[in-house]
Amino acid sequence: MESKEPKEERKKVKRGISFAEDVEFTPKSVKIEEKSGILEAHLGFALPFMEYEVRVSLADIRKHFPDTQSVEISTSRCVYVKCHNQNHSVELSDEGGLLYLHLHTLVEGVDVDENVIVSDGNGKSVSLKVTATIFHKNRGTPMLKDGIRCISKHTELETDAETDFEGFGSVEDDP
Repeated sequence: MESKEPKEERKKVKRGISFAEDVEFTPKSVKIEEKSGILEAHLGFALPFMEYEVRVSLADIRKHFPDTQSVEISTSRCVYVKCHNQNHSVELSDEGGLLYLHLHTLVEGVDVDENVIVSDGNGKSVSLKVTATIFHKNRGTPMLKDGIRCISKHTELETDAETDFEGFGSVEDDP
């Protein structure tokens, strides 16, 4: 069906998604709950042999250190959780911001239960308890919570030790 308007007079229509100019896209952080002085971040379910980025709101940490400009993050005793930045020192601002942690799921079928220590350098500290359940291989794909995203897969750590392959046999079996 031809349009009655001449081709020169037709308006070009942009296709695709458009957003209002005042919309601000900020990454979400994981939900932090406080229980008896300990901050808890429940990450839910994760797949084995993956690396996840976990975003923690600095506003939640700032509440515990109102008079401090920066805090130290310690993950030295953690097996699965490491801090994103190398110096482990984070500036606290009134606007908030995000702390990026990396969760490495190096085994399957375990519960991760790690304590990240946040301190102000003057003796005051708070524990951020990070918990997650690692699925067994081939048990499905969990839906990730807000503030968590998969950033890489550790393919070199996956093994086929649980396969039915019995090997090629020994050299002595050949005639």
